[in-house]
Amino acid sequence: MFRIISLALFLGMFGLFSISSAWAAEGMLFSVNSMDKFEVGQNPFIYGTATDYDGNPLSGVEIQANFPTRVIMATTDSAGEFSITSPVPAELGMYTVTVYATKNKMSLNTQVTYEIIDRQQIATSDISKSNLIPDESIPKTSNYDNSKYDLFSRTILEQIKEQKTDDAKKKILSENQQRIIDQKLQVQTELENDLKSFEKQNEFHTPRNAFLRFLADIDNSVKNLFWNQFLFTEKKTDDAHKAKIIALEEGKSSVEAMKIFQQKAAITQNEIIEYNENLSKKYGNATSSVQEPLDEENEIPLEE
Repeated sequence: MFRIISLALFLGMFGLFSISSAWAAEGMLFSVNSMDKFEVGQNPFIYGTATDYDGNPLSGVEIQANFPTRVIMATTDSAGEFSITSPVPAELGMYTVTVYATKNKMSLNTQVTYEIIDRQQIATSDISKSNLIPDESIPKTSNYDNSKYDLFSRTILEQIKEQKTDDAKKKILSENQQRIIDQKLQVQTELENDLKSFEKQNEFHTPRNAFLRFLADIDNSVKNLFWNQFLFTEKKTDDAHKAKIIALEEGKSSVEAMKIFQQKAAITQNEIIEYNENLSKKYGNATSSVQEPLDEENEIPLEE
């Protein structure tokens, strides 16, 4: 927020009042001066200074003066001073000039108001001043201007425009990302469909079907032994495959997942021996020393 440093300073100059308006923002003090009256046909002028809080002049401050007839630009000199004269001769009336100062993204504005009068009005004004009767009808300063020429407002509008541009870019980026995700899902779906089609085409050659064809030529006395041995290894492989899938879903690498698969699918020699012995007992193919006591107790009958 801007704050007023001084409202009006009245000085005697050429028999007329001189008005001054000063504003400040962080790092910069800005004051504008003008005559309060000009004669018809004269070219109105303004002048002022820009300094920091320590009173050091600020050069290179961009000044914009919005006279009633046109906008004029200037720059403060090494002393922090500027002066601008309207190129159009003045006509009767009351006029307000809005003045803007901008430097390093700091922007201030203020106004000065003057009256254009004829020579007879100037004489009357001199008599009023000699009697110390101020003319309250002439405004000396005015409030902050929110017109379309306000440089500060234009800075805000530029920032809003940049924000809208950034939002548009983010929207485009988001749409592109969504398009990529959709494409990945489509490729994944097509791949899954291809795998299912491949599996169906190769169903004849699956391990289970291939083993069943093998058993077709095996004697019935040992067929169940072979089939249960296959089911044992098949279950180990299926459990290992599920463990690998879980590892991948948990974020493990394919190498780590494959190691887990190999560990789960591995069968030790002792496991095979123990499993085969149990199968032999179950189907009556154990050695006589093992089988006969079982037969006598009717625990495991011989396979016909």
